[in-house]
Amino acid sequence: MDDAWVYEKLTAGIKESGLEIQSVTLICDEEKLRAQWTADKDCPWRTEEWLDILIKSQGYFSQADNCINTSGLSVEEVADRIMK
Repeated sequence: MDDAWVYEKLTAGIKESGLEIQSVTLICDEEKLRAQWTADKDCPWRTEEWLDILIKSQGYFSQADNCINTSGLSVEEVADRIMK
């Protein structure tokens, strides 16, 4: 999330409801990322410039705790890995 206040507001509400918060970072290979990125016609900031920045950041994101590489996984498989 881009703004810390949004994250803080959401997590506070989740905690107040008694639920556990788990941070997960999802990554995928460059081919899949490019395909998903170009298929999204609704988001105005899905530019080649931002795609290049994201691709260059993949190494950083892949080092995050609870990182899941979604390449080759179905939505159900990703959900199962998140829930483990």
